[in-house]
Parts: sequence; C-alpha cells; structure tokens
Amino acid sequence: MKILNIAIVLVLVTMLTAIGLIYSGFINVGANVKHNSLSNWLLTTAMHKSVKRHAQELSIAMPELGDHSLILVGAENYDVMCATCHTPPGQSASPLAQGLNPEPPDLQESGKHRTEKELFWVTKNGVRMTGMPAWGLTHSDEEIWSVVAFMQTLPNLGSDEYKRMVELAKRKGSHMQPENKPSHSGHTH
Repeated sequence: MKILNIAIVLVLVTMLTAIGLIYSGFINVGANVKHNSLSNWLLTTAMHKSVKRHAQELSIAMPELGDHSLILVGAENYDVMCATCHTPPGQSASPLAQGLNPEPPDLQESGKHRTEKELFWVTKNGVRMTGMPAWGLTHSDEEIWSVVAFMQTLPNLGSDEYKRMVELAKRKGSHMQPENKPSHSGHTH
C-alpha cells in the first residue's frame, strides 16, 4: 500500500509540474528552437509507431504503382503538393522548408524505408505539429496514390530526371489522370 501511495504522489507531482511548465510560458514553442534529444525521441518514436500501426490497418485497394502514367501524374502532383517542403533531387531547400521544425524528411530516403501504405497514410492524413498537411481533405485517394507511386521512384532520380519527369507531366496536362482511368475526385485545384 505504501508503494502505491508513493506512486500516486509521484504521478500527481509530475502532472502538476507539467501543468506548471505549460502555464508558465517557460517552454519556448518557436520553430527556430530545436527539440532537445528526449523530446525529439518521444515525438519521432510516437510518429513512426503511429504511422506504422494506422497504415497496417488500412483496408484500401492499391493501384499498380509501377504504372508509368500514374507515376507521371504523381510527378506533377508531387511538384505542386510536396516539393516546397520536401526538397526535390539536386535542389536547395526552400525558405519554407528551412523554417520548418521538425525538418521535413528527405522523401528520397522515405521512399526506401516506408511501405506504400505508410507513405499513403502520411500523405492522406498528415502529421500534427509538423507542418505536414492532411492532403486527403482536398485530394482523392487516386491522386494520393499517384504521389506514392512517384515517391517510390524518387530514390533513383537525379536532378535532371526529376525535372524531365515534371516537365513531361505538365506537357500532358495539369493534374492529369492516369490514361484510361476516369477521375472520381470531384476536387479542383
């Protein structure tokens, strides 16, 4: 019983300390201040575990991600939706990307280490307090899958290949749909 009382007191003291810190304004929430290693570990681990769990729970049909027309749609969508924060191959980080904390991940690396469903889940649902928007609020699943298809090609793209793919996609039409596949999104851009 004595151990339980001590545990309860410790939990209450910890909670009151946390509340005191929050209300004191002592914690600097400026984006120009990096997280300490403990905060960074907590937030990063929570994000990775959450994405993995929720992506596994997805019951959604995945298109053929190797379809060249889908990848081209994704190239243009990526350039419009993602490139400002997630620096394209061979380019310098934009002022927006430089000001984000945490720093946006390198999607050339994420394409190697994340599953298709994880990439889809993050793109569709976003990540709180990171600047990553929930694109599923404004884009169809088909459009999001196109970005995932393109992200899977990113690890193998250099600057010139990236630029060529985006230009080819733009010449074929703004936010084009994969060949012979009608749009069901109803969204405008």
